[in-house]
Amino acid sequence: MLQVQDVSVCYGDIQALFNLTLQVETGEIVTLLGSNGAGKTTTINTISGILHLRQGAILFDGKSIHQMTPFRIVEHGLIQIPEGRMLFPDMTVFENLQMGAYSIRARENRQETLDWVCHLFPRLMERFPQLAGTLSGGEQQMLAIARGLMSKPKLLMLDEPSLGLAPLLVAELFKIVSQINQHSVTILLVEQNAVQALETAHRGYVLENGKIILHGKSSDLIQNDHVRASYLGI
Repeated sequence: MLQVQDVSVCYGDIQALFNLTLQVETGEIVTLLGSNGAGKTTTINTISGILHLRQGAILFDGKSIHQMTPFRIVEHGLIQIPEGRMLFPDMTVFENLQMGAYSIRARENRQETLDWVCHLFPRLMERFPQLAGTLSGGEQQMLAIARGLMSKPKLLMLDEPSLGLAPLLVAELFKIVSQINQHSVTILLVEQNAVQALETAHRGYVLENGKIILHGKSSDLIQNDHVRASYLGI
């Protein structure tokens, strides 16, 4: 479904990604692990069309997307939930959800998608008239994911979804990620909580200093000595 091929990205004269190659197959949850500054957010911002690559190619559903604008990429069904949620704080929960269904392909099935989102996040339905900026941190993260789902993603990219959440909410969040995947949504998960990410994902990549240094099945990465020492605290 998604192929990132030999991609390099620079911020001015500073190179952030070096010949990065990864792929996500239809129906998978794939996690991208790495410390702060490793290049995780740069990777998904490049896939989303927010950043421009210096070399390489990005294919989605067999089509080249690395020269497309972000809104065209969204129209193809590739959706990013950014770190920090990026909600519209002075709009209601319901209005935020409506903004998620702005694209043509999403508008056609807006009510059906809204029903599904409300089933996944029943708490949000109770908050429809409430301003998004007044929600708790956990509720804001749920709204950010729900707004992304309103865009009818084929592939959903989640950037640090558990950041700042209490442990109980983190466990609930990852259960929801698995439920979303079971509804035929492929997921690329960027996450510092390596234990939860690897327990949830089918496969993973480890990114350090802008380079992929390891990849494989999650079950294999959990047993890898470098991953255990650097990311699992073992």
